[in-house]
Amino acid sequence: MSDFRVIVTGSRTWSERETVVSAMRHYIGRRADVVVVHNGWPGAAEMAAETARAVGDDIEEHPGSGAFAVAKLINDGAHLCLGFMEPGRDDGWDVLRAACDAGIPVRTVTPRGKS
Repeated sequence: MSDFRVIVTGSRTWSERETVVSAMRHYIGRRADVVVVHNGWPGAAEMAAETARAVGDDIEEHPGSGAFAVAKLINDGAHLCLGFMEPGRDDGWDVLRAACDAGIPVRTVTPRGKS
């Protein structure tokens, strides 16, 4: 795995674009070899893909939900999994658990002012 692969998941209702941009800058920096892997969901994953595309990072999309789709996100490995998680929502947790089980470091981000 030569590229710096980052799996991004999270709430489908996520609306804080600046939090996504800030977290990606913090955890990824300005590396030249980034591949953002996501599931094509609206909300956090879509915003992360748009952010990555804007700075020239590669994007890898594996659309869908359920165990098969989660496995597709995880199977090629990653250096990091970022989860943009809203309190009280279940979407995205299956990806975070699978990443943890695969030994991929996980970082969670919550909306500003919520916990």
